[in-house]
Amino acid sequence: MSIYKIVRKGEGQRIEFKKSLSEIREIIETLCAFSNTKGGIILVGVDDSGRIIGIDIGRISIEKLVLRIARETNPKIYPDIEVINIDGKKVLKISVEERFDKPVFAFGVAYKRVGRSNVKMDRDEIFRMFRESREISFEDMEICGLEEIDFEKVEKFIVKAMKIRRTKLPLNPKTVLENLGVVRDNTAKISAILLFGKNPQKYIPYAFIKIGKFVSNKIIYEKEVKGDIIEQIEKTYAEILSLIKKEIFIEGLRRKEIYE
Repeated sequence: MSIYKIVRKGEGQRIEFKKSLSEIREIIETLCAFSNTKGGIILVGVDDSGRIIGIDIGRISIEKLVLRIARETNPKIYPDIEVINIDGKKVLKISVEERFDKPVFAFGVAYKRVGRSNVKMDRDEIFRMFRESREISFEDMEICGLEEIDFEKVEKFIVKAMKIRRTKLPLNPKTVLENLGVVRDNTAKISAILLFGKNPQKYIPYAFIKIGKFVSNKIIYEKEVKGDIIEQIEKTYAEILSLIKKEIFIEGLRRKEIYE
């Protein structure tokens, strides 16, 4: 499709106009939305009405743009970028196809394209997309290298598991992870990051617990509890107890606490 036909067609499900590269965040979010939907084209140097205003762009600027897009997306997006001269003005054409390994995240958020807008996907949509785009379960998806695993957490798990089960386990943390089925070929699965990751929210930003306290239907306190799953459970339990009123009384020489 020629640039003139794209401009005449106007913004929509698969077309977006941007005046300049100063709108870089919106550009990356749109590329994410296109990748999660049906692909699309962004024309930089065209205003919302379809008027070609052009931009100043050089080879170095394009290289920086490609690196920025890749850095802020996961899985990384490497779009097709083309500089088109129209009546002495330069327009940047950025194209992406629909990804088979979606969902794609931009700045830790998954977007989809609805008409002319980029809409944040909710958790259920993200999980459904994971299942539809992959034949494996969500937790078995390979997501990063073993450098993101906190092996001290694994060692503590081994000690605790041997104590509770009263049995011996391999002392090599990597072997234990392989036996659990959470790593394969030096690659960590989502389950490994959720359980033993240094920073699980780096790769799964929505994997946290949100708690709140309401009084008369008004929220007076809220907090996001992050970390690995075990940390989240322990911190959330302690946090909730701290928010519940309790009565303290002495029975003989013993102090007792009764929660609401």
